[in-house]
Parts: sequence; C-alpha cells; structure tokens
Amino acid sequence: MASTSGYTPRKAFDLFADDDVKLIVIPLQFGWDEPENKFPRDLIAALEEKEHRVHFSTMLLETAGFYGVGVPTLAANLLRCFSQGMKVCFEMAFMAGDGGCVVAREEIILVAGAEFGADTAICATASTTRAHRQFKVNEIICMPR
Repeated sequence: MASTSGYTPRKAFDLFADDDVKLIVIPLQFGWDEPENKFPRDLIAALEEKEHRVHFSTMLLETAGFYGVGVPTLAANLLRCFSQGMKVCFEMAFMAGDGGCVVAREEIILVAGAEFGADTAICATASTTRAHRQFKVNEIICMPR
C-alpha cells in the first residue's frame, strides 16, 4: 500500500493485527518533495517488528526529470484517466516486484489514493519491470468515480 504520512498503513496495521496478512508499505521516495521523508520512523519499526515490509524506491512513472517526457509520462497520464490511485497501484506493483517484496506471478492486492487516504484498490498478478508483460490486473476492487 502507498503512504506518505503513515496514516493508511497504521490503520491497516491495527485492522489486520490478528490476521495472517502481510503488509508491504511503499512510501514516497526520499527527496520527492522535501529533503527529509515524512514517513514516521516509529511506524517503520512497528511494521518491521511484526514482519511487514516498508520499501522505499524510485517511482517508475515519475522519471520525466531524469529521462525527459516520454513513455513513462504517457503511461502515468493514461492511468490517471482511471484515477491517481490507479497510477500509484501500477507503479507500486513494479516497485515491490523489483525490490523483491513480492514474488512474480503471486496474486497481490494494491491500495493507493490521492494525497490523503486510500480510494483505489486492485487485485493483480505481480511482476517485475523486466518481465512487465506478466503483470495483470485481475480485479478492480474499488476506485473513485
């Protein structure tokens, strides 16, 4: 799940405390909008203590400043036609795959939103960017209208 402030993963952490659900939280990358990352350090420790993962990584579709405007920007804008959260779900899937947080072809649930909270969730088949054609959206659980 995506998070900037830690609000959504903290709620999920409490909600799934007694279940066998493993959370993978993907905060904003370092240096995105401030020199210091806003994600709470105490939450990282609490999540990792319960064997959840927190994975900081480069946002795949937000590389226009590095590569110039092109395919990543086009892909991001097309996904935003569904919602900002949908763009982030796709991005997180590949970030988690490339970071070894999920296994290729594993079914995962991705949760994201726009700025505050989560409003989009999909069930997908995990992949890495190298094997991106294996990525598949199996179900749109929810997204804003």
